[in-house]
Amino acid sequence: WEPDDGLAGKRILVRAEQGLGDMIQFVRFAPLLHGMGARVFLSVHRPLAALLGTVDGVEQVCVLGREASLPQMDCWIPALSVPRCLRIDEKTIPAAVPYLRTDPALRRKWADRLRRHGATRRIGIAWSGSPTHNNDRYRSMAPGTLATLARAVARADTVYFGLGEARLPEAARRSGLLPLGPLADFAELAALVEQLDLVITVDTAFAHLAGALARPVWVLLPLNCDWRWLRERSDSAWYPTMRLYRQRALGDWSGVMEQVARDLDILAASSKAA
Repeated sequence: WEPDDGLAGKRILVRAEQGLGDMIQFVRFAPLLHGMGARVFLSVHRPLAALLGTVDGVEQVCVLGREASLPQMDCWIPALSVPRCLRIDEKTIPAAVPYLRTDPALRRKWADRLRRHGATRRIGIAWSGSPTHNNDRYRSMAPGTLATLARAVARADTVYFGLGEARLPEAARRSGLLPLGPLADFAELAALVEQLDLVITVDTAFAHLAGALARPVWVLLPLNCDWRWLRERSDSAWYPTMRLYRQRALGDWSGVMEQVARDLDILAASSKAA
């Protein structure tokens, strides 16, 4: 599909590309296509299929490689090309959240499970992404850095959980971090994230998921971070509930950990004052 082609009454296939987080971020444009009169279909990674089917304006979702299960399309577009065709810029990004919905039964499941841990605040921590990502050596944390973060979180009267991995580094486990993964898919993960008061994560799909669900999320960025986070700002043009923490030297998380620890102390103090 090209922007000069009308969409009224046409079936358009928006096909996933790149990572899971990219698709969570760019599925926000589906309602705009629907508003132009299109019937919107998605082809996505299997773990995202159920969750992205909840986006307004999406008629049907299939798993990548299973497009033959869909009706005949009139046109298609890679997901990350949609904002170009819609002539979106920083000021016109559709940033209203939440734009994902969760299953009530899964919400009840995770509310019951997390309630057993008590504490006044629940924080989820994601410290690593896919090891095949071309910037993973810089965006993911070493176990020692994760343990430092976990100790900072522990001061804030919280129960805190490791997101995404069933096995935690030993240093993090000793600090009290509880494992929650693996989970069935992103529909279940989204129901879990909705029960958290805060997500602290490196630049992974967890950041996009929490932002798309309108949950408070602190994203820890390497110096050579991705283009979408822009430069020299602590907020995000994509997600209004997101706060960005940036390295000042490549590979050095110490300054980020100090800033996160200060903000967690402020968060804990504000809760006690209330």
